[in-house]
Amino acid sequence: ERPQGGTVFNAGAIGFGWALDADPKLTKLLRNVLHHLAGVTARTPYDPDWLELANKSEGL
Repeated sequence: ERPQGGTVFNAGAIGFGWALDADPKLTKLLRNVLHHLAGVTARTPYDPDWLELANKSEGL
């Protein structure tokens, strides 16, 4: 967290993007970071709200 209110994430490697497909743990890490930065709260497939959102997004 920055004093001015911003957040910084640095992957620290040029090949970071290439590793996403090969390493599921890295993919999950990035997903968690992006969700944190976007303010997304975790949902489980068993959450009724999740199912409702999934059904609404089928037409996208």
